[in-house]
Amino acid sequence: GDGVSASSQRVSREWHGADAFNSSAMVNKNIDITFAGSSSFDNKQDSSSFIQRLGSDPFVDRSGLDDTSEPLIAALPRRRGSHQSESKSAGKGSEPRGEKPGSKPRSRRPSIQDLGQEIAGAVFENVSFVKGVLVGGPCGLFYGIRKLVSGEKQRFEGQGFNLDLSYITDELIAMGYPAEKTLVERASRNHIDEVLAFFRMKHPRRVKIFNLIKETQIASYDLQKFISQGYPVTKEYAFFDHSVPPLEILDEAVEDMQEWVGKGGSYVAAVHCKAGKGRTGVLVCCFLCEQSRLSATEAITMYGVKRMRKGRGLTVPSQRRWVHYFEARRSKIRNNNFEIKEVSFREGIFGSRFGKYRLKVHCHVWNYTKNGDTLTKSWDTIEVFLSETITPDDHGNIVFNKWNTPGKGLIVEGGFSLTICMKPKEKFVEGPSCWLHAGHLPESVHLAANEWDGTKTSKSLKSSQIHPKTSECANAWEVKLKGVSTDQSPDFE
Repeated sequence: GDGVSASSQRVSREWHGADAFNSSAMVNKNIDITFAGSSSFDNKQDSSSFIQRLGSDPFVDRSGLDDTSEPLIAALPRRRGSHQSESKSAGKGSEPRGEKPGSKPRSRRPSIQDLGQEIAGAVFENVSFVKGVLVGGPCGLFYGIRKLVSGEKQRFEGQGFNLDLSYITDELIAMGYPAEKTLVERASRNHIDEVLAFFRMKHPRRVKIFNLIKETQIASYDLQKFISQGYPVTKEYAFFDHSVPPLEILDEAVEDMQEWVGKGGSYVAAVHCKAGKGRTGVLVCCFLCEQSRLSATEAITMYGVKRMRKGRGLTVPSQRRWVHYFEARRSKIRNNNFEIKEVSFREGIFGSRFGKYRLKVHCHVWNYTKNGDTLTKSWDTIEVFLSETITPDDHGNIVFNKWNTPGKGLIVEGGFSLTICMKPKEKFVEGPSCWLHAGHLPESVHLAANEWDGTKTSKSLKSSQIHPKTSECANAWEVKLKGVSTDQSPDFE
């Protein structure tokens, strides 16, 4: 009610003055804290009962406050160890610490700073307040954190919004994921309610969301929150971070996007992964190649300019390579299968020398499940090969040429990755990796060190150990992949 709003504003000025909850943004905006009203209680009876029960609490210091503040004070949580603990100790005949025997017990009266902390705690318990003010809108208290987390990415600022979101074209949006689960996520990422409000204002019921997050434990949110409001969400084309999907998945995703935006009007495809950069960039660039008839290089450049302030959009080498594969997918230069004969490189190409190496190979595989007359197709990434330990020869060369079957190479189909494992200490750790496609390889491939994707997170292997230390090292030395086209099927099918 108006009484609560007035008292709330007055108290907020007082506890700001006492530095109990230093938030000038809240005070300047005259935030209406109504957690003593219906937003904090299921009905008026609950609210009235709560105020009656706590309104006369002697353990709240009212010095400096008038009667108009009572509803706000009444909504504060009861301090621990108040009436009940006092009566228990009194019943046992014991005296409070610091009191002389027989003297009248003195109650602990919190200061105005304590009162401010109580109010802050009550505010954070009010979900609607936290969502609407602290982490929502361009004037939210965590606006600076959001900008820091989004880094060099272009943000949409204006019309009451400040989001990690960029228009690549009028019909194509790239953005970070809508955060919902924790306060930290909502404070540092795009708040899900703000994203929904943005879509309602700019493209009511004309946005389809393409969620590319394949991980189940991170960056998740309630898809129904969008679907129930008329904004369809699909996860059919998701893939793991710092990797690539089968080219067939990109074909299907681009076709889905074209069908949606082809409805005319202001229909928009919104693509996101976790940060809205790498995986998002792969699909966005492939869409630009098909929809706008851009070359792979032009699409990557356009995405970088539109999404990033410094133009560095799609930076993972394998993901950039995948866009070029997508552009050339209509005219493959080889059959779809490839037999790897040899992988070799000179020790030191990735910086430090480790002495012991292994090669690991992963492949995309398709799974088919039949349920009645319905055939469901899905894909996964599996490990198909792990070499024995190899040490450098007298010339410092590491050569992998022994595969699963003696006298025969390793046959791969579609997308596959090579990962070089190193042994800096007691255990092997995964080092640089790269994704290639069997249908787009000549018989000999040379990959410079800067064409590999770097290393996965490892406490045993610092990034400075595996990245080239000089440009000469990166350009002069290469990993050599030799193989031949084959009609044979992989052994792991």
